[in-house]
Amino acid sequence: MFPREFSVYVWIAAAVVVAPLVALLGMARRQAALHAQRIADLERDIVGRECIERQLQASQSNLQMATEASGVGTWYWDLQTDEMFCSEQAVRLFGLQPTARSFRSAEFITLIHPDDQDRVQATLESTFRDGGLYHVEYRIVPAEGKTTWLATSARGLTDGDGNVRRLAGITVDVTDRKRLEENFYQAQKLEAVGRLAGGVAHDFNNMLGVISAYAELLMEEPGLSTAATKRVTEIMNATQRANALTRQLLAFSRKQVIQPTTLDLNAVILGVKDMLQRLVGEDIRVVTDLAPKLPSIKADRSQLEQVLLNFAANSRDAMPRGGRFELKSSVQLVPPDVGRSLEGETILLEIRDTGCGMSPEVIQHVFEPFFTTKASGRGTGLGLATVYGVVEQLRGIVTVDSTVDVGTTFRISLPTVAGVAAVEPVTARKANAASCASVLLVEDETSLREVLSDFIESAGMRVFAAGDGRDALQKIASGEHIDVLLTDLVMPEMDGRTLAQEARARRPGLHVIYMSGHTDDTLTRKDLLGEGLSYLQKPFTRADLVKAINSAMTPVA
Repeated sequence: MFPREFSVYVWIAAAVVVAPLVALLGMARRQAALHAQRIADLERDIVGRECIERQLQASQSNLQMATEASGVGTWYWDLQTDEMFCSEQAVRLFGLQPTARSFRSAEFITLIHPDDQDRVQATLESTFRDGGLYHVEYRIVPAEGKTTWLATSARGLTDGDGNVRRLAGITVDVTDRKRLEENFYQAQKLEAVGRLAGGVAHDFNNMLGVISAYAELLMEEPGLSTAATKRVTEIMNATQRANALTRQLLAFSRKQVIQPTTLDLNAVILGVKDMLQRLVGEDIRVVTDLAPKLPSIKADRSQLEQVLLNFAANSRDAMPRGGRFELKSSVQLVPPDVGRSLEGETILLEIRDTGCGMSPEVIQHVFEPFFTTKASGRGTGLGLATVYGVVEQLRGIVTVDSTVDVGTTFRISLPTVAGVAAVEPVTARKANAASCASVLLVEDETSLREVLSDFIESAGMRVFAAGDGRDALQKIASGEHIDVLLTDLVMPEMDGRTLAQEARARRPGLHVIYMSGHTDDTLTRKDLLGEGLSYLQKPFTRADLVKAINSAMTPVA
């Protein structure tokens, strides 16, 4: 046994040695737990960051897919290094090589159309100076490919001193929108010119009517010398040429009264084929390729003939050394499509020539009135504008394809109608049915009213002249015997249509003949020229007038 004091010393020594060891062991345990917690936190951070990175990558991928699908190109321009960095879509829009993800600004400027470079440069300089947003539209002319319209929106990014150091923006292709805008502006321009043309043609036709009528009456004067006869003949020829010009204006403006009938387009083509051959000349071959059993169309025959003659005249001028002029008809099925004016079964008329062709710049203006590539004095610029007006009036579509030094193809699509094409009936009529007629003439133009009165009287008929609708109704109310109402369609206060309705209400069976330099489209579409109603296009000859009165008064045998 150890002394008691020794035991105390042992316990004291154990306390002195063991206690620090226990403390150190506790500290080690706490440090181990803290390290384990830190490792766990670090593992969670790593997992979280990996998740965030995956989400970020997915988000970037989705954003890139959306950007590519939308057709938007993104780019970044460092003004200090003068480097532009582009997305793949921007590279495509700019017409660059696929590997060209960065380039200098000078290289980019050369891609812009020369007419747009100054405008783009001025917009950029304004952004450099003032910062903020800017928007500009311009054309890109890549080394290979078609010219496209681009729209760019960008923001200038400034440094701490407010100086613009970078530009970041987006670019989109707006070629289709520009084309639609151009078509809209073109339609507005055509409509404005059409209204002007219609108004001018109406007044001009009245003047032509006076000139041609007096020239015709003068030609019948006894004792007219040979020299005087020749001069009067030239006056009449000049009025006929002027009349043809105004008819083109009216067809272009779609304010010409038409008498549509159910027609066979092939029959119309074959009917004018010989005339087309004479028009183009012997060194140009006229060829027809007509599909059998075409559906019928509803149109005015004279308008269709005018369209064919205008095409032939243009093709003749495009083939000064000869060539081939082809007319091809076929049936096409147009599927339903939003925004199209035609669908279902339609007739396609293709007019081809092997002429000099047209450049894209000329094609853009080919249907504009008074636009011509011919030398001064050799063309009116109304031929294809007239074609456009007629086709639009028939609710059709006309397009053109052309290649320089190869040729041109016009395509006209027309709606079909049910029924069989009309054949002009051969009927017997009395030759002098109008010789004793009484005619009520209503014309607001004094000089024209006077000469038309002379026309009617010189043909052996009785005439009552009125300057407006109210005056005409008073003459009808007076009880005078009247067989035919010959009235202008366009008059102040009371138009010809209203006058005819009121006159026939008072005199059932009254024959009505309309005359005008033009009439409004609404009158044409409502088919006013029905049974018992005839029409004379100003100016007209005395023979035309007598024939119209004779036809109106005489029933078919």
